[in-house]
Amino acid sequence: MRAKKLAGLELATVTAEESKRLVAAVNGEPAQDV
Repeated sequence: MRAKKLAGLELATVTAEESKRLVAAVNGEPAQDV
């Protein structure tokens, strides 16, 4: 149960990072790791 929850949280974090990169790419800005 707990491992599944952690995996889901990690996946959500990765998705958020990917979203930031996509938004930056659309805006014509270099991808940044924030």
